[in-house]
Order: sequence, then structure tokens, then C-alpha cells
Amino acid sequence: MFEEYKRVLCNIFVPVLGHLSLGEIKVQTLQRIINSLSSGQYKKADGKPVKPLAPASVVRYENMLKSVFSEAYRLEIIEKKTTDRLEFPTIPKQKTVVYNKQELGKMLSALDSEVEINRDKPLSVISVKVMLRALIWLYLTTGVRRSEAVALKWCDVNFDNGLLDVSKSAYKLKGETTQTKSTKNGEERTEEISVECAAYLQEWKDYQIQRRLELGTAWRGESNPQKGSIFTAVDGAVMCPTVPTEMFSDFLERNDLPHIKLHALRHTFATYMLNSGVNVKTVSEMLGHKSLKVTNRYVHDLKDRRKESTEQLSALYSDLKKQA
Repeated sequence: MFEEYKRVLCNIFVPVLGHLSLGEIKVQTLQRIINSLSSGQYKKADGKPVKPLAPASVVRYENMLKSVFSEAYRLEIIEKKTTDRLEFPTIPKQKTVVYNKQELGKMLSALDSEVEINRDKPLSVISVKVMLRALIWLYLTTGVRRSEAVALKWCDVNFDNGLLDVSKSAYKLKGETTQTKSTKNGEERTEEISVECAAYLQEWKDYQIQRRLELGTAWRGESNPQKGSIFTAVDGAVMCPTVPTEMFSDFLERNDLPHIKLHALRHTFATYMLNSGVNVKTVSEMLGHKSLKVTNRYVHDLKDRRKESTEQLSALYSDLKKQA
């Protein structure tokens, strides 16, 4: 996060504002920069033009700028926050994308098929398939974030009680190895894992141990399985947080399944939990949301789906009436 802030501030804002003190920067100056980012008329420090940015990206950049002025105001470096008077583009509401029941069934069936088909293949091949199945089941049954899954260690899993401790989040800075920090909301949580998910995790753990023994000194992970990461590269090395996304995309393409973002599995988990009658507060806690407001997006989507279902049922009744 720090590196991203630094990159944006140095490439976007410092070239045109760096010669001014914070107190000298006017609202209209900042507004022109924000507008130019939306229109694609802005040029970076190296003279290269910036493509028109999506509203969400512009707002993200603006929030970075606001954090600078807020801190300066807190430290009494400036008397007012210039950024408070800025206007920013409206982010269009995006409908939450989830797998429907038919798509979900096909995907889970494909996961099983890939594991069975590769049973007789080298350990390096089958172990990857087994790991992917465990990973996806973990997403679908606990709603963990990608970064949280990558940060998990085997000591976080209690197979006897069917519990999973989520306390860290993985991240990677350019040119450095994967590291961990606290979760997005800064809090630890304990998730319950289903019997089937636990079985897939245990299967993967057994394969990972076999793989460690097979590689011997070439194994780059922990020698003690309990202290090692759950999801790793084939040689045991710490996984880059973006790898699960790449693995999932490749899996969907191999099996000719509709493309869906890996993060959408988290949306799928939340939607099905709410649809099955679990209250919003419980789902919010399971997802590690900071507030119920974030979780309520799924509630609104469910309302939209109920409306669609009602209209479809009404159309069915009308057809039956015509046929009578």
C-alpha cells in the first residue's frame, strides 16, 4: 500500500504541485488535475500521457491526496483541508457477480475431474490440482480474501474442531518477497470449516508433505509442516498473492467455464449464506468487514434477484392462464 501511495504521489501529483507548499495549493488547481485524469489530458513527469482513468481509479487517487491534506491539517501545518471542496466523478454501482447454482455445480465437478484424471501423474502435477481444489473450497465455504488465504499456515487450522484462524494478510512489494501484515480491518477472526473442506485441506497437506520429502534439500518451504504455509509454490516457496488468481483463470479456461474473478467466489459465499437465512451481522463477521454497510451490498443484490424471480413466476402464471 505504501509503495502504491508513493508511486501515485510522485508520478501524478508531485510534478505539478511539488514546487508549492501545501498552504499555497488552491482548490481549482487540484480540481484541474482531477478533471484531467478523467479526460486523459494529464501528462506524467516523464511526459507520457495518462489514459482516461475510470471513476473508481480517480476517486482512489483523490483519496490518497486527501490523506496528505488530512494529516497536514491534523499536525496544524495548514488551517483548512483544500481537498474537502473537491468534486469527484460518481462511481457507477456495479452489480455483484456470483456463480449461479448450475455454474457452481459445473465448476466443482470440474475440480474433482481434474484431480481424478491426474491421479497417476507426477507428484508435482497432481499436488497442484489437489491444492487448487482445497483453495477454492476454502474460498466458497469461508469467504476468505485472496491475501488472507495466501498468508495462512497449517498451525492456523484446527482439524479436530473444524476451525480456521484468520489473522494475517499477504502482500508483495516490487522486487521483494511475499510478506504478511494484519487483515484488512486489522482484526483476527475464527471461521468454521466444513467437513468436506477440511478433508480437501487434509488431502492437500498430505500431498505437500510427500512433495517436501520428494524434493529433499531442494524444498524451499518450512521443514516442519505445521509451521509452513498452507498454499505454496510447487517447491514449497512462499506464494505470490497474485498466483491464486492466475491458477483460477487457467482452470476456468482449461475446462471451458465462464470467466469469473476469483474474488467473486467470496461474493458467492456471502450471497448464498444470506440466501440460506444467515443474518447480515453474522455474515459480516465471517467476511471480516469493518461495518454492516459493506455487507449490505449483498442484501441489496438479493432484493434485486427476488424481484427478478417474482417477475419470472408471474410470467409463468400468465402463460398457464392462457393455456387453460
